[in-house]
Formats: sequence, C-alpha cells, structure tokens
Amino acid sequence: MTTATVPVENFLKESQALACIHCGLCLGSCPTYLETGNENDSPRGRIYLMRALQSGRLPVSDTVVRHLDLCLGCRACEAACPSGVQYGALLEGARGFIERQHHRSFYDRFLRKIIIEGLFPHPRRLKIALLPARLIKFLGVERLLPKFAREALELIPTYSELPSLPRISKPKNICTGSCGFVQGCVMSVMFGETNLNSVKLLNE
Repeated sequence: MTTATVPVENFLKESQALACIHCGLCLGSCPTYLETGNENDSPRGRIYLMRALQSGRLPVSDTVVRHLDLCLGCRACEAACPSGVQYGALLEGARGFIERQHHRSFYDRFLRKIIIEGLFPHPRRLKIALLPARLIKFLGVERLLPKFAREALELIPTYSELPSLPRISKPKNICTGSCGFVQGCVMSVMFGETNLNSVKLLNE
C-alpha cells in the first residue's frame, strides 16, 4: 500500500470546506454511502479526508484515494445541503491534487487508459465491446453467471437497434426558443430510448 507523505498544498478553498457543518442531511442523497454504509464514502466524510490531506494530517494513501475515487461526482449532495456547500468544486480540487501526488498501480492506470479513456468516450467501440454481453442475453445463459455479472447485464438493452436522435427535432406547437441536447457517449449506446423520450419531453 502506498503511504508516502507529501508536502502540504492548498488545493481547497478553506471557506468552501468549512461551510460544511457535518449535519448529515446529505447522507440520504449519496449513492455510494447508501451502498457501502461507510462514513468515509459520504460527502461529509470525504470533506474530512480532503481537509486532512490538505493539512498534511493524512498521507495520500491508497485507502484515502479509493474513498475519493468512489465518488460518482453526481453532486446530489449539493441539492440536499442546507449550507450550500460547493462539493463539486472541492472534489475537483482534491482529485487534481491526487493525480499530481499519488502514484497509481499499473492495473489502475491500465483500466483508466483502456476502459475509461479508450472505450467509454467512443460509442462505436462501446457497441462492439457490448456484443458478447448481448449474445449472452440472446442465448439466455446469464443465469450461469455470478450475481454481480447478472446485475450488470440487466443494464444492457435487449433490443439490437437503439433509436437515433434527429439532428433537429421541432415541437408540434409554436415555440419561441431552442435548446441543445447532449446525447452522451454511454447514454447514446445503452440508453438511447431514454434520450429519445427526453427530447420528446422537452418538445412538449
């Protein structure tokens, strides 16, 4: 386990970090805390970790980094926070600090380079990568897989052709404005129908 102590670096705005009163109202909105039940995987727990890293009270260890890596960055906690803590800005500062100071394992770097950077942002590659999973679903043999694999397969649509969005979609009624819609890389491949329904709702 990597536990190298690093020089203190002011990557957080102290006023933003101190805005958290640790009331716990964010806990129910945090998906990782609800999944693990670990206080270190909650927004207020992660703010404690960030402040400890900045002050030098905690080394940039694999354990601390994992707690911060597990955050989805959904910022649902911001909507629940009565103090208006800008958690997203705090997280971005902490993650930048970690990337500058923490030496990740070869396996971690490999996954980030091949999977996250090389696959997810490219819809065509993602479609090809999902072919084996779709074949398993088509053959109906997913029951032979372990539970976590079966749960992952449930996310993959059973239909082969996903609806594509038109370049311009006009509403039926007269409108006075327009808006852009970001299809996303994973959404356009796995949840195209959700995108289509979202555009229909916007047009309504």
